[in-house]
Amino acid sequence: MSLPSQNWLYDVAVFNESQEYAVPGDVSIYRSIGEMCSGMETWMVEGRGIGFCLNGLGQTIKLDMEGDQVVGSVVDETQSDLVTLAIWLRHIAEDVQQARLAKSKNTFWFAWSPPTLGKAETEGILPNTVEGLLAYIHM
Repeated sequence: MSLPSQNWLYDVAVFNESQEYAVPGDVSIYRSIGEMCSGMETWMVEGRGIGFCLNGLGQTIKLDMEGDQVVGSVVDETQSDLVTLAIWLRHIAEDVQQARLAKSKNTFWFAWSPPTLGKAETEGILPNTVEGLLAYIHM
């Protein structure tokens, strides 16, 4: 049996810049907590901070300050919230899908060919798993 920290999704960081936890706002995905923290400014963490963080397993990521650097760590004791994580990721995936649909309808392509969409994507079907949503977003 593998421990959560031995799963690659443990390292993935998803930041939802929103006033409400369950409501997706500006959602960003990072390969690691360190990558996410390196791009954050202190005002995003100080005081009450802004937004919410989960890892790819749906565990809470706690953000703190060490000097003038933002640091984060997975709170291993927290219950996994894959439902909220999927809502956040689906929010991004829907935007990606809309952009791909719009680009596929563009008839003017000088040196490039338009994206070729599959049947499921054309019908608005998105992946149902965290892994599938991450793959779709980054394809």
